[in-house]
Amino acid sequence: MFLGAPISFQNGIIGFGGLVVQCVVNGFGFMFVAGFTTTNKLYGILELVAVALGYSMVTFTGQNLGAKKYDRIRIWMISGIVELCMRISVALFLPLLIGETGIYFAEVAA
Repeated sequence: MFLGAPISFQNGIIGFGGLVVQCVVNGFGFMFVAGFTTTNKLYGILELVAVALGYSMVTFTGQNLGAKKYDRIRIWMISGIVELCMRISVALFLPLLIGETGIYFAEVAA
């Protein structure tokens, strides 16, 4: 119960934030909603690995906390932070290397 409370709180905040964003997006029209939905589907696929890593870190930490192997928790957390920094740097600098996306609507939808 103690280790599950932060994850429950995090998922609740994320769900509520998604609801607020969707309410705002709905006011911009159907083309914007379609683009937003497509982007969210792609983001969900990309986020899947990070979420799985986060849940595995919670399980790993709980098991090693129970076994009183605190050094393993420290090593795992440091490696998780390093991986997070690498992912963020790739996500920030890859668009700069690729250049313009070139994905624009040339025509208005009928």
